[in-house]
Amino acid sequence: MSAVLEQKAVYDISLASRINSEPVIPELTDPFCQQAGALLQVRLQSKGINIQPRVLQDLTDWYGKIIARLTNNLLIQRYSSFFLSVYPFWRPKNTAPGDCEPDASREKLDEYIIWESEQNLFSGNENYPELTRLLTLAQQNWLTVIEELFDRIQLHGKDGIPALHKLTAISFGISDPHDQGRTAAILEFGEVKMVYKPRSLDGEYGWNYILDYLMEKGLHYDFFLPGVLNFAGYGFMEFVAPTTCHDPKQVADCYEKYGAILAVAHAFGTYDLHHENIIVQGDSPVVIDAEPLFRCLLANSETGEKRLQLDRNISLENIESSESVMDIGMLPHTILSQLDKDGNKHVEFIAGALHAFGSEPMKEFVFCGRGSDNLQLLEKWFTASTIPNLPSLNGAPQLPKEYLPEIEKGFRTAHQFLLKHRQEILYKDKMLDQLRHLNLRLLLRPTVQYGVVFIRSISIQLLRSYELRRQKIIDDLRILGQLRLDAIDNIELHETAGILNGDIPRFDVLAGGTSAYDTNLLFSPIEMAKQRFERINEKELELQVVTIKEKISEQSLKGQPAFGIIESIVNATIWKDGIPSWAYTAYAPGYGCTMVHSDPEALYDGVLGTAVAIAEAGKLANNTSWMELALQAIRPLSNPISVNRGGGLARGLGGVIYGMIRIAEATNTPENIQLAKSIAIKHYKEIFAKEELDEILHGRAGFLLAMIALYKRQPDSLLETIIEETAQTLITRSVSHERGTCWKVLDGHSLPNISHGTSGMAMALARWYELSGDAKAKNVLLGAMEYDNSFWDTTESGWIDARVAFLQEEQKTTWTWCNGRSGGLLSRLAVSQAIGTPFIDDYSQHALCASHTDILHESAPGLCCGTAGALDTLLKINEYYPSEKLQSHISQANRLITSHTPDSHYSNLMPALFTGSAGLAFAMMRAAHPDKVQSMLWFG
Repeated sequence: MSAVLEQKAVYDISLASRINSEPVIPELTDPFCQQAGALLQVRLQSKGINIQPRVLQDLTDWYGKIIARLTNNLLIQRYSSFFLSVYPFWRPKNTAPGDCEPDASREKLDEYIIWESEQNLFSGNENYPELTRLLTLAQQNWLTVIEELFDRIQLHGKDGIPALHKLTAISFGISDPHDQGRTAAILEFGEVKMVYKPRSLDGEYGWNYILDYLMEKGLHYDFFLPGVLNFAGYGFMEFVAPTTCHDPKQVADCYEKYGAILAVAHAFGTYDLHHENIIVQGDSPVVIDAEPLFRCLLANSETGEKRLQLDRNISLENIESSESVMDIGMLPHTILSQLDKDGNKHVEFIAGALHAFGSEPMKEFVFCGRGSDNLQLLEKWFTASTIPNLPSLNGAPQLPKEYLPEIEKGFRTAHQFLLKHRQEILYKDKMLDQLRHLNLRLLLRPTVQYGVVFIRSISIQLLRSYELRRQKIIDDLRILGQLRLDAIDNIELHETAGILNGDIPRFDVLAGGTSAYDTNLLFSPIEMAKQRFERINEKELELQVVTIKEKISEQSLKGQPAFGIIESIVNATIWKDGIPSWAYTAYAPGYGCTMVHSDPEALYDGVLGTAVAIAEAGKLANNTSWMELALQAIRPLSNPISVNRGGGLARGLGGVIYGMIRIAEATNTPENIQLAKSIAIKHYKEIFAKEELDEILHGRAGFLLAMIALYKRQPDSLLETIIEETAQTLITRSVSHERGTCWKVLDGHSLPNISHGTSGMAMALARWYELSGDAKAKNVLLGAMEYDNSFWDTTESGWIDARVAFLQEEQKTTWTWCNGRSGGLLSRLAVSQAIGTPFIDDYSQHALCASHTDILHESAPGLCCGTAGALDTLLKINEYYPSEKLQSHISQANRLITSHTPDSHYSNLMPALFTGSAGLAFAMMRAAHPDKVQSMLWFG
């Protein structure tokens, strides 16, 4: 096969999994597998246990896979180093996955095998004591696990487990290794198959209990519930094989049941139901793994609690939100993989039980040319030949998008049934309380993260030292968890110990318990399930249904121009009582889950911000229906609820006023500016009475910017009074500091940057100084700039994001508007224009010359933390101080947004201006027409 044809070949993804689990150079590992097999025979004979030859071979093959997991990457590194040192100009050919062609040359490989055999790599090589320890431990664990299983089979004959001598085949390794090498296994006793799980099956028992209870109460779906034999810390489960549907009705029934299962899981918080944990048998989706039956969160650390206080609004507090059905793992969701070959964006995979995972070609690294000189690890394209998590008909998987009405019907039916019987379930029957004794899985991190940390620890250098490898594992875990809010320190010791010994860490928690591993929980899993169940209602049902439809029918908008994005957002509009809204989903750190809301007034992530982008697009495209849609969004704002959130621009009254101004100007409806003025006058006293914060996003500085923008369009003596009172309060609340002038925040640590810190307050006071010439304001804003500049990082040429300043491995500066260079530069432009100080000083000049990192290296959505915000800012600066360097940044940001934005950023479930796809569309319009679409972040 030619190299060109080979590059285009697409293989079965199960092939990659099988190849990578097998020894890459079996000539080196087979002797040890044979020794282990002989040792096992002796151990079993001493206990009077006889097993069939096929079973012995299966167990020996499993041992080979264990050795492969520990040594494959090491061997490929050593082989590559060997032939490069001996044959420095030779390069292997591009070959197919797995074994080589029969006539392939293997002279160099044979030389390496002879050399490696002399090194005693697997039998006590003094250079790799950590490898020797792992291999010794692996053999001990392997023997223990097998004996343990055989003892349990013999023990439970009375419970229906067939006799051990009837065991005809066994497949260990069908799950990750936990708890000293234990994995699940498929046991075959002739025609009888079952699954052995060397951990508690309480999760599966609890899931079956819930569905069985609901069916008895009248939920009219005949779910298939596999049999479970649950013992103390282990159990056996009925084997569930995927089977096809016989006719279209069965497919439809299957998807209706899928929708019902999704509703039940959503109501109680059963999560991690991805494509590997549900198998379709005929017309019934079957949950085969429900370990984390209920959600569980660790209590926050002291640092996490402080960060949570600061970011409380970002975590959707004070917004009518609820947990999103996205949190369950069943709907299609994005998984990020390695960087692409250009190194400038992530490769995205879509996963989820209601998704045909692997139907589209994906790249995976796989061992190729095994048994030849061309042995190497190459990236190949793979697809899945079977989709066991979806119903099939006539040999073909039936896709969820074709059965959306059935999925919606099942979801609505089960959701409404649960609402109707909620009081009975929770309080009369106390169904959940019957499950308090269950031991459930505590999922602290994505399992894939543990796998990555383990693989990174199996390297030539780290296998030389237990302590070096241990420290690397700790460092990697801390990097992965550096932005966590919870107190994971105690459990980190258990995680490290497990990975050190070759396990994927697994943790249990009592369903009714309030602590785990010497760490407090926010709530017991049962209590979290009850709280979640209490929060479901008819309103959130509609948001969940929209989410389901959007995710399953999601069409890629990659490469779409701004108007294409806007059109998609418009088509996703939810209408109720003649008022438009959009479902918005986001991960909320403070809640530890994905939340959904449809806030009508939030400029940041709600309807109002989305409407601003639609209005601007309507003006540019002369699309009257888009402009009318934006105007409909501000209809209910005459008596805004956001008064209770303060005056900030994100979700407060300031954001309402500024959003209305922008929509009014885009749609040429000056009466709406007058409406904004009347709202401000009506409610400003409430803002003064309630406002706790001084910042732009959630405080009085944001209200000040909005009021000044309103005043410039509708001058009024009362507005002057409001503006002056707001500005004077901001000045009075400033604090003198050895580093300059700053303002206190909720956790007591004053911040730099524009969204929550001094740059933002300085920008607002600069606008006030332009109106008033207030000398006190000038002194305060100069002091604020001094404080902000005290966070300057010379090595990165930017202002430190103080929220991550304490994290050693974290990049300290960014190009974001909220906490990075873009916001800092925009604030300094405002100050420069107000008081006449030079804009291009040592700080600004170096910031503008900084390299392309973070959001100027890889696209991110939204105006706040995304590439769109940087583009908006840079275009504004370019109006006054154009330069080649600035144009380079603008071109880079524009290129990222238009050509390198990942598919997931276009989601209609993130249609927001400051955090989602509306921000992408707005930035594209700004770049194309900077004279017609004015900056949002200038708040002018």
